[in-house]
Amino acid sequence: MKSASNTPNMALPDEPPSGVTGGLDWSRDDHAVSVVDSRGRELVRHTVEHSAAGLRELIDVLRGAGCSEVAIERPDGPVVDALLAALPPEEPPTKHPEGNKK
Repeated sequence: MKSASNTPNMALPDEPPSGVTGGLDWSRDDHAVSVVDSRGRELVRHTVEHSAAGLRELIDVLRGAGCSEVAIERPDGPVVDALLAALPPEEPPTKHPEGNKK
């Protein structure tokens, strides 16, 4: 998994790795994760507490769903560090010929 802040001017692949993408709602006390397939169907919804055990549980949930791509609103912090350390890196994204579109 790559951090967006470490991959400027890179485009996302057309399809998510393993066909699934995770979205993480980070907060001070707990974290909610949702894993969806390439059509947007929710496969997993789970909440963990903000603790070392909760972060390990979060990684287990993501791995169990085959998820190695996670969207999160923060570019840094203990949750991002745990995700980057635990999930296997994917092929680097390719640069979009016209740069990133917003």
